[in-house]
Amino acid sequence: MERPLVVPPFDPADQVTAGVGPGGPAAPVGADGVDIQDLETRTYPDETIFVVYVAPRDFRAAVQLGNGLDSVFSSQGFTGFVSVREGQPPKSKTSDLMDARVEEMMNLLVARSRASEMHPSLSYVPDIAGNISAVQSQRHHLVFGRRGAGKTALLVEGKRLIEAAGHSATWLNLQVYRWEEPASVFAQIAKEIAEAMLRVLASEPATEVAAGAEMLRGKADHVLASEAPPLDDARKLLPEANRALRRFCLDSDRRLYVFLDDFHYVRRNAQPQILDLAHGMTRDTDVWLKVAAIRNLTRWYSPTEHLGLQTVHDADTIDLDITLSDPARAKAFLETVLQRFADQAGLRSLLGVFHKRALDRLVLASGGVPRELPDVGCSSY
Repeated sequence: MERPLVVPPFDPADQVTAGVGPGGPAAPVGADGVDIQDLETRTYPDETIFVVYVAPRDFRAAVQLGNGLDSVFSSQGFTGFVSVREGQPPKSKTSDLMDARVEEMMNLLVARSRASEMHPSLSYVPDIAGNISAVQSQRHHLVFGRRGAGKTALLVEGKRLIEAAGHSATWLNLQVYRWEEPASVFAQIAKEIAEAMLRVLASEPATEVAAGAEMLRGKADHVLASEAPPLDDARKLLPEANRALRRFCLDSDRRLYVFLDDFHYVRRNAQPQILDLAHGMTRDTDVWLKVAAIRNLTRWYSPTEHLGLQTVHDADTIDLDITLSDPARAKAFLETVLQRFADQAGLRSLLGVFHKRALDRLVLASGGVPRELPDVGCSSY
């Protein structure tokens, strides 16, 4: 009895590997084979794209083969095409969780999930709102966000870009001064600003501008020498500080940005006073305050005393909290953050480490907080 002829089903992926693989071209193409360095299959609702990576010397032949395969797909009723790329794929695939690159990624998550001025983010990921532009603008800003929301990372990146543009910046982490008197905190801010001006003026120390900055530093040191200086001592610094800043900005033709990180650590009842003094010091100058804090731990304005930074009028706010009320936005941003760690470790895709459903659950477990995502992801390893 004669056996029936069995025709294997049409498999476009097999056609691609047969057409450009080491085994030779697919029959309908009739061209020399090309070794595939990597093949990606991207499936969409209406079509499928095969992205083929080949060596530069094989690129032209691979394009011809790809065009031939497109005709084969069309004749078989398959909606899709071949896209040929020259060179190596971005990263090689990982086969399992014992891969050394996975361990490297986890080590990076532990070591680099927290940013500081001395240790910036592994790779800054711009948020959807484009707040990095606001941080560089000539406007006072209050940057709010939960712990781990990216306040420090935003300020550090802003400082880097500002200095790269030729402007000046100074940085204070207010956690260091959480137990200090309000006058001492402001005097420390004034001293840091004076030293920032003197760094710029180092090449010409005999100028009137440099003398004003030096005088401001000396007066700030005098306030800091007291164990519990009264607030009036800090207020007396204002005219000298404002005069020195106006002269500096006019003479140097540059802006000065003052970054105050973790401002919420300052005693709550003293916060409006300190911000009011800092704001007064910068009036009619090209000096801009960028203050990062946790909103519910911060009192940035006292309406009864008319002290502090009044939002809209004196300063704008930047809110970095990403909530799960917009899960698609949160997922896209947080996965991008995690992918940067994978890129640094040499991993092409997070899906080589986490299942797609696991990534969705990581986003939920993190509560939309960027720092929590690496922590939760690392603990699941």
